[in-house]
Amino acid sequence: MKKTALLLSLAAWIYAGKIQIIDQGTPKSYVYFKDYKISEIRKEYRAPQKDEEVTKYYGNSTFWHPFSNNEAGCGMNAFGGRPEDYSELICNSSFTELKSAKDEFAGRLFFGMVTLGVATVAMGTMHTNIFSPLAMKKYLDKSNISDFESLLGGKQDTVVLTDFNNDDFIDDNQIKTTVALPSSDTNVLLLDKETKKWLYVDKSKSSEELVSSWLVEFTKPSALKPVILPAEIAKPTLPPVMTITKDEFETKAQFDGRVAQAMSEREAVIKKLQEQYRKDVEKRNKEVDHLREAYQEEIAVINKEQEAKKEKLKPIAEHYTKLAFLITTGRPHIANPIYDAETQQMYVDYYTTAKSSQAKRIAFKQSPSDAKNLKTNFANATAEATYEYHDNAIEFKAITVKFDGSKYLCSVSQSDFKPEAVRIALEDNKISFDAAEQAKMFALQNPNLVDTYKVSTVRYSESKSLTGQSYTDDLAPLVAKVAQAPIDSKKWLFAIAVEKYDEADPVIYATNSANSFISVMQKRLGIDGGHTYSLLNEKATTGGIKGGLERMLSKVKEGDSIYFYYSGHGIPDPVQGEPYILPRDVIADYVVREKELMARSIYKKLSDSSASRIIAFVDSCYSGRTDGVSNIKGAAAGHFKSKTVEFDTEKMAVFTAGTNGQFSNAFPEKGNRLFSYYLVKALATKENLDLDTLSADVYANVKEESLKMGDIKRQEPQIEGNRGIGLR
Repeated sequence: MKKTALLLSLAAWIYAGKIQIIDQGTPKSYVYFKDYKISEIRKEYRAPQKDEEVTKYYGNSTFWHPFSNNEAGCGMNAFGGRPEDYSELICNSSFTELKSAKDEFAGRLFFGMVTLGVATVAMGTMHTNIFSPLAMKKYLDKSNISDFESLLGGKQDTVVLTDFNNDDFIDDNQIKTTVALPSSDTNVLLLDKETKKWLYVDKSKSSEELVSSWLVEFTKPSALKPVILPAEIAKPTLPPVMTITKDEFETKAQFDGRVAQAMSEREAVIKKLQEQYRKDVEKRNKEVDHLREAYQEEIAVINKEQEAKKEKLKPIAEHYTKLAFLITTGRPHIANPIYDAETQQMYVDYYTTAKSSQAKRIAFKQSPSDAKNLKTNFANATAEATYEYHDNAIEFKAITVKFDGSKYLCSVSQSDFKPEAVRIALEDNKISFDAAEQAKMFALQNPNLVDTYKVSTVRYSESKSLTGQSYTDDLAPLVAKVAQAPIDSKKWLFAIAVEKYDEADPVIYATNSANSFISVMQKRLGIDGGHTYSLLNEKATTGGIKGGLERMLSKVKEGDSIYFYYSGHGIPDPVQGEPYILPRDVIADYVVREKELMARSIYKKLSDSSASRIIAFVDSCYSGRTDGVSNIKGAAAGHFKSKTVEFDTEKMAVFTAGTNGQFSNAFPEKGNRLFSYYLVKALATKENLDLDTLSADVYANVKEESLKMGDIKRQEPQIEGNRGIGLR
C-alpha cells in the first residue's frame, strides 16, 4: 500500500507538480474556514498531524482537497465515476474541465500508462485542483461557517471535535478521564450533543471560567431581527400667511368680507393638502404598527425560549461543570514503573496530565508475570481517573491502570487528588425591553398638519398682519393683591397646562392662565409650594403626568384636600367617545392608546386616594376642537360627541369650561383662556368662596363674553358632583 501511495504521489508530481496532500482515508467530516487553520481530529483526540490537516483556503490561487472526498471535492471517485452535481464542486481540474468522455478517457489512459495502470484501477484519476471562488461561496453559504466565526472570534489553531460523545466520559454522576481527551495546548471547538451547541474551550481558562462562558452563551437570547421602518412622509408646504390692508375707499364690512374670502381660500388649500397627507401618513403608520406588533411577538417568542432555558438551567449548569472539569483535567500520564516482587505491587509515577511536571507515586496489585509483561510493553499502558459529581461538588473516586485488556485499581491518598471546588452562579437572561424605547423606536408620524397661523384667535385692524395679537393681562395685579392665607399642610395642588405641543396646534395663553391659577390658589387657600405639583409645557409629558400624580397621591393622607387643574387639548375617542387629556408628547390620533390619560382614569386615581375632598378645574373641552380648530384634521376631522365622565360624586366636584360638545375658547384681549380668566378673577376678588357662588359668577361672565365671539363660540361652564364639599 505504501508503494502504491508513493507511485500515485510521484505520478501526480510528474503531471502537475502541485499535489500536497496524499489521501490516507477520508476523515469523518471536514471543516472549511476562510483564513483560519482548523484541524479535525477523528475518534482518537490528540494533537493534529500533518496529513490530518483539513483543506486550507487562502482566499485565492490554489485550493487543495483530498480527491477521495466526492461530496465537495474535485474530480472522480475511486471507481472512476464523476459526481452528478459537478457544478456544485468547490474546485475544478485540468481533466474535468473538459467534461467530454473522449477527453476523460485520454486523461485516464495517460495516468494508466505512467503508473502502469495502478492509479486507474485502484484509485481513479488524480487531478490538479484549481480553486473555484464561486463554487466555494456556494459551499460556505450552505454550511454553518458563521457559527464557527462567531465562536472563534479571530482565534486560530483550533481543534474541532464534531463527534465528541459525552457518554464515553460522563456516566450519570461519574466522570472518567481517558486518553481520548485533547492534551495539547491547542484550544478546542467542541460540539456538545446534549445541548446541541458549540462550546469554545479556551485552554487558558479554569473550569469555573469555562462554565460561566458557556452558560452565558446558553442563556443568551436569540438576536432580534433588524427592523427597517418605512420612510416618513414629507410634510407639504402650506400656503404662506398673507397680510391684508384695508383700502381707504373700502367699508369695514367690505374689508371683513375680503379677509374672510382670503382665509376661506387658504383653508381650502390646506384642507386638500391635509387630506392627502393624512392618507399617506396613516398608511405608513399602519405599516409601523404591524412592524411593532411583529417585534413584540418576536420578543415574546424569545422570552418563551428563555423561560424554557431557565427550567433547564440547573441541569445544564451541572452538565457543563462535569464537561469543563473533564476537559481541564485532561488525560493522565504514567511513567517509571517499578515492581516490588515481595508485595506484588507495581509502582508508577502518576501525572495528572501528559505535560504536568509533578508526579505522585501510586501502586496497584499485579502478579509477577503480568508485571513483567506490563513493564516490557509499558507504552501501551494507560491510566484513567474517576470522579463523581454531588451537590455542586466534584469528588475524586479512583485511579485505574488499563493494560492488555485488564484493569488495575490503584491505592492512592484521597487528599492528593482532591479537585478544586467549582462555584457557578446561575443567571436568568431575558430580553429587557423599555416601553419608552419601544415607543421611540416605533414612533408614529403625526397625520395632522400644524398651522401656526390661527385665524380664530386674531382680531383684525384696518392695516395689520394676520399674525400676532397684543393683549392686556389685568389678572397679575389682582392676584398680587391677594393676601397670603396660612399654610395648610392638608391641601395639595396638581396643575397641568400645555400651550406648546410637540405634535398639535398650540393652546394659546394656557401658560398665562395656569401660572395665575397656581398663584391665586396658593395664596387664597394656603397651599404650600412643596404641596404643589406644576407640570407646564415641557414637563407635561405622558411620563411626567403619570409619575407626578403617582408621587403626589402616595403622600396624601386621610382628611386631605386635592385641587386638580388642567388646561390643554381634550381629545375624545372617535369611536367610543371616551374623553382624554392630551400631554405635550402624544399625537392626538393615538392618545386613545394611553388608557391612563382618560379623564375617567385620572378622576378615579384622585378619588381612590386617601383624600377626603377633590375639586377638579378643567379648562378644556372634549369635542376635538380648540379655539374652533379641529385637533384631528383631514378625513378624520369633525365635531365629536364625548361621553359623560363618571367619577365619585360623593367626595369629588368637577368644574369644566363648557358643556359636552362646546369649545374651550381663548380670551385674546386678556391673554388668557376664557374660562380660566374668570375663574382666577373670581378667586382673587370674591369674598365668599363656596362652589355655588364661584360657579355662578364664572358661568355668567364666560357665557356673556363667548357670545360676543359668535354663537358658534358659545361656552357655558358646568359643575358636577358634590357642590356642597366646599372650596376650602
